[in-house]
Amino acid sequence: MACCSQPNGATIRAGHCAFTPAETITAVQVLVSRLDTGRWDLSALDPASLNAQAAALGPQDNIFPVGNTIEAAAPAFLRYRPAPYLRPFDLAPGGR
Repeated sequence: MACCSQPNGATIRAGHCAFTPAETITAVQVLVSRLDTGRWDLSALDPASLNAQAAALGPQDNIFPVGNTIEAAAPAFLRYRPAPYLRPFDLAPGGR
């Protein structure tokens, strides 16, 4: 995992799977809720709600490795809208 410190002391997380334990736990809890209820709780999917849930897990889970040390890291869920697919596709039988 890569990161770099900014002049203001903030740490930017980068790289594949750059999640804190709190973010992972929160994501799994939301998925388990979806499986239990059969529906998405749209309010729970809001980034502010996810960040609050992750922060509530406490400082022991809101950590991130930086070099050879472990540093505190605030939850960083954000709203994401993927770009459209470059090619059309159809999952229906006989589709492309």
